[in-house]
Amino acid sequence: MGDAIEIIWAEPILTEVIRELVRPRDLARFVPTACAEVLSLQRARGRRSPTRTVARYLADGTIEAGVEVREVAPADPRLLRSHLPAGWAAHAVHRGTYDRLGMTHRAIQNWCAAHGHHTGGERWEIYSPWQAAWDADPQAIRTDVFHVLTPDIRGAAPTPTSACARPEDVAREFVRPAGAAGISARVIESVHLVE
Repeated sequence: MGDAIEIIWAEPILTEVIRELVRPRDLARFVPTACAEVLSLQRARGRRSPTRTVARYLADGTIEAGVEVREVAPADPRLLRSHLPAGWAAHAVHRGTYDRLGMTHRAIQNWCAAHGHHTGGERWEIYSPWQAAWDADPQAIRTDVFHVLTPDIRGAAPTPTSACARPEDVAREFVRPAGAAGISARVIESVHLVE
């Protein structure tokens, strides 16, 4: 895993994906296969390869796997246009092989529970483009992992539809610790992890 968990305001990212209800034991097969199929369909349409592939895990067990896109284009019938959500999220950088991503997800969930943050069940991963150096050093592989945050029962955390006009205003409402003035609107809270 990387070295920090932080609370960020995630911007929406347009995606083209394959969406399926997937059993947990089939994740390791579905995600890379779906991402490769979406990349292949995009190349067949003459589109340049995107910079990153993605997987979005919805609360009901449905998974969207594919690529980020910069513009909406005519879609293949197998592809869906979607997006990664906007709003408050817990974020961590996972360093290492994909088979250990579950450890990073659990670390985020445990950290959020310990710090009074409520995860909404939806989460996503953004996979950095493959680098040749990773063949020799798989511990350098980078995956960004996100978990949606939801308000607690008192409504302490704003939802992405908050009436606040600017992310800076939302950040001030969201921060609980005393003396939090001056904290960046993008990173509200951060902790360094030791494995």
